[in-house]
This record gives sequence, C-alpha cells and structure tokens, in this order.
Amino acid sequence: MRTQKDQVYISVPSPIDSRKNLLLATIDTINLLERYEYLKQIHDRKRKAILGIKTLLNEINNDLELVKDKFSYAEKKEIKKEKVELKEKHERTHPETKKSETYKYLAKELKDIQDKLNKLEI
Repeated sequence: MRTQKDQVYISVPSPIDSRKNLLLATIDTINLLERYEYLKQIHDRKRKAILGIKTLLNEINNDLELVKDKFSYAEKKEIKKEKVELKEKHERTHPETKKSETYKYLAKELKDIQDKLNKLEI
C-alpha cells in the first residue's frame, strides 16, 4: 500500500519539447497505420484479382477440353521440327536509344543549373 511518502516527482527539463516529440511520434504512428491499411487493401485487391484470373483460366481450360472433344475426329498431323543452325554469331550494336538521349538531356540541364548557381554565388 502506498502512502504520501512513497511518491516520487521527476522534473522534466523541457516539457514543451517532450510534448512536441510525443505528438510527432503519434503523427508518425498514425501515418504508418494509414500506410498499413492502404497496403492491406492493395493485398486484398490483388488476391481477388488472382482468384478471378484463376477462375477465368479454369473456364478457358474447360472450354478447350470441350472443343477437343468435339473435334476429336479431326486427323492429327505431326509437325516436323527443323533444326536451324546459325553460321555466325553477329555482335549486336545498339543504336543510341531514347534513354541515352534522355540522360544526355538531363545531364545538360543539370550542368546548366549548376552553371547558373555558380554565377549567382559570385
């Protein structure tokens, strides 16, 4: 059983900063919970989409089996597979792609911005 003598008081050096840190931590926790709920919704939608795709694939397989049964009287032809040999291996030369052009453009813009910053710092 506690009495008045058992009470201990602790001084908080900066109560405003402590409250501010506590509120910021609470805001971060709420943001994490919102993100978790959003990801949970995405997971549920993904699961439903996969189930829908599986259902469609099963229906397609059933329809394909029906078609095979209907046309079972058709003569099966064997397809001859020919082996193709390559005489020479050519090295592929890639022309400049849009990516490299984009990177060059971005590098030029970055250099222009850096030049402007250097002029401003004079």
